[in-house]
Amino acid sequence: MGYSYFNFVSTFLNRMKSSQKVERMFEIGAATAGLAVMISIHYRKLKSKKEEARLAAEEHRKKAEEFERNLFKNRPCQYE
Repeated sequence: MGYSYFNFVSTFLNRMKSSQKVERMFEIGAATAGLAVMISIHYRKLKSKKEEARLAAEEHRKKAEEFERNLFKNRPCQYE
């Protein structure tokens, strides 16, 4: 996929005049930079949401363990 895309772009650019090449390369660069910025913003938002979910899950696990300890604390062990 990567090689065929590179081959297509290089063939496409070789058929253009020099001024058109510069303009087209600028457009491609601007679009790529914009995409990179959007991806990084989305990644940062997703990263913070994942961290919140991880902390909530850890807190829930601790509460569940505490509840289980309290539930069975006063019961006699049936295997002794």
